[in-house]
Amino acid sequence: MVLFRKSGIAAAMAGLVLLAGCGVQRPGSSAVPDATAGVTGRVHGGQQAVGGSTIQLYTVGTTGDGSSSTALLTQTVTTDGNGNFNLTGLYSCTSATLVYITATGGDPTPTTTNPNLAMMTALGACTGLTSGTFISINEVTTVAAVAALSPYMTSATAVGSGTSDVAALTAAFATAAAYADPSLGVTPGPDVPAGMAAPSSEINTLADILAACVNSTGGASGDNSSCGNLFLLTKPTNGTAATNTVMALLNLANNPTLNTSSLFGLASSSGPFQPGLTVSPSNFQVGLTPELGSEALTISPAYLIFSGGSEGYPLTAQTATILNSGTGAVTLSSIGIDGSDATDFSKTTTCGSTLAQGTSCYVYVTFTPVGIGLRLADLQVSSSAPGSPQYVPLSGLGIASSAGPVSLSTSSLLMTDFAEGVVNLTNQGTLPLAIASISASSGFSETNNCGTVLAASALCSIVVTPPYSILPPFTGTLSIVDNASPSPQTVALTSTLDPVMEFGSAMVGTLSLVKYSFNVTGYTSVSVSGPDAGDFGASNYYYESEGYSTITVSFLPGALGSREAVLTTGSTKEVLTGTGAAAGPLATFVPSGYDIVVQGYDELVGGLEPGPQFGTQLEVGYIYNAGNTALQFSGSPTITFSGTNASEFTLVANTCTTLAVGAKCLVNFNFSPLDYGLRQATLNVTDAISGTTFQNPLSVTATSPYPAVSTSTLTFPETVVGQTSVLTLTISSVGEAAGDALSILALEGFDPSQFSASPTSCPAPATSCVITINYLPTGSGSGSAVLYVYDSTSKLTTNVSLSGTAEP
Repeated sequence: MVLFRKSGIAAAMAGLVLLAGCGVQRPGSSAVPDATAGVTGRVHGGQQAVGGSTIQLYTVGTTGDGSSSTALLTQTVTTDGNGNFNLTGLYSCTSATLVYITATGGDPTPTTTNPNLAMMTALGACTGLTSGTFISINEVTTVAAVAALSPYMTSATAVGSGTSDVAALTAAFATAAAYADPSLGVTPGPDVPAGMAAPSSEINTLADILAACVNSTGGASGDNSSCGNLFLLTKPTNGTAATNTVMALLNLANNPTLNTSSLFGLASSSGPFQPGLTVSPSNFQVGLTPELGSEALTISPAYLIFSGGSEGYPLTAQTATILNSGTGAVTLSSIGIDGSDATDFSKTTTCGSTLAQGTSCYVYVTFTPVGIGLRLADLQVSSSAPGSPQYVPLSGLGIASSAGPVSLSTSSLLMTDFAEGVVNLTNQGTLPLAIASISASSGFSETNNCGTVLAASALCSIVVTPPYSILPPFTGTLSIVDNASPSPQTVALTSTLDPVMEFGSAMVGTLSLVKYSFNVTGYTSVSVSGPDAGDFGASNYYYESEGYSTITVSFLPGALGSREAVLTTGSTKEVLTGTGAAAGPLATFVPSGYDIVVQGYDELVGGLEPGPQFGTQLEVGYIYNAGNTALQFSGSPTITFSGTNASEFTLVANTCTTLAVGAKCLVNFNFSPLDYGLRQATLNVTDAISGTTFQNPLSVTATSPYPAVSTSTLTFPETVVGQTSVLTLTISSVGEAAGDALSILALEGFDPSQFSASPTSCPAPATSCVITINYLPTGSGSGSAVLYVYDSTSKLTTNVSLSGTAEP
């Protein structure tokens, strides 16, 4: 993958010596350097000399883009205390072509060693080095080298090209000389082509960002050091963090939009390289730009990246825009594709032979890999504008036409109460998986970290979100299209909401007797949405002095039949259901102890009082006729139970015969839960005249009884101050189901510090649990405390009184 735009230097400059400064071979000179020549130079971190830095001279690799470079020095060279080095007689240009120099490690101050320091300078043709050549290696030359050479670079020791794009690599070295002067270590360099400008302020800013790390003791990604911050902020999303400054720049080169504003914040406004940028750029892409003139050509984007193309199958074309940014017409002589993998790319264009001032034309590039792995080429545009030919690097990843197999963590995904769901996709094959698309239907949405290529044996996650604007239940499908067989892979999606607040029946236009009221901590927003939101009301009263809100929800049906909506309380969503009834009788169940009025309930949970203990409990309530005609009871049975836990509700007696409008009759039934937790049923009342059955939801939470203890008091014998007396307490099983929650102990009272209990919890299920109580008096006299045995299922507590007397 490549980042920085390739050179706008004319191909005719490719063979020129690119070094600047004293003794540099210039165009037009007839001097020929010796086969063994020497150079001198200096390494600087900011404006501070770096001693003890290891110097190496490399010639570029020739077996492909990013191929390994060849070290040229015949012995180890390190800088002296002033950062100076001398390479005289230590290399030969006989087998060398284009060369660059690196400095690694060293002491940015006399007392500071930085193992993460790495800098470089792009030099150009090896035959251009003379005995008078002087080289600066600093942050500016490093930025210039990486910016220009990144399309052909995988590390500081691997810069190279294939035989088909040697000219483009040579032009990239020319671009480095345009970005920075390799002799002086400043930007711009001496070889900026006519009509073009180097981005000197951006280069200086990047150099200042680098300097903070170079002039330090180093660090590791994420350790909050100067180097650690640089390495962390330049770490690719799915890549590896850098461990030296050259690799940090190369990561940024390949990902120019990484954490731009945060990286900009690492550069001091008074940094060693000025002038810099005054505001953060949109990205750190570096490239030569045309100066405004009669002829100027701008190509964007600076590079085209294709990922995950199956071998032999084209990916969707990407577009390069060619803009005439000058004041006169530009002649376009050729637009072509060259480079090591040119046959993997093809192009079509709307461009003619001439491009008028201020107009654009387009080049559409398609990637059809003919091989597996990284495929590289260049879009080359030759014109009459300065900087011709101009290059747009092309890169793509060729994937085998058939990959996999793949697996999904589930074939169906159930989401409740608008919660998100996660599906993991695993590439179980030995080849990379090309992912064409991931999508969800029916209003579901998804986000994922899969990218377009999933490596062999790798896993990625897909997060599915149900739509919030539709009331569940509803279904959809997650679909993954890739080059595994069979494709696509699918996951069935279902979203549901638990009907928490059921209002039963109410006459259309009449407020239901059933009302829900509950408290939440702090101020909480409340709203109602969904298909029948207008039938339900929700209010929020905030008790500021008490620090809680009371939420009240009511039901006033606006039409016949089932009515549904969603209540949103803060981040919690709950379903509201009710039924709009026609004019006539209307049987509504009302628990005893509550006034039968339209308003006035302080709390009503599911139609019944909350919290009966596990066992049989008598429930008392009334059938109330909230309609406008009499309700007639005759025949048997007229009152029945149905629903999930109907068998746990048994009618004991009722006093109902004929029920006038506004009248009530007593109904008693037993509730005998078979398990703990929420138990639900429906109480059905049938009118004998109309035959209409009125349904009233019942919800009761069954809880366990108080925890059983062997004694309610423990009295310790007289105990000497500083010594310990020990008694035990047995907590017996209370019939809780296997896997029930823990019983938890707490000590409070007057002197809890003199008592201790061990263990502090009893794992369930267990027939009994023995607790050891220690009494360790700290002073003479009596001491007391209370041991609370708390059952987290029943939410009930049993108290045990502890007392003891201490003697001196």
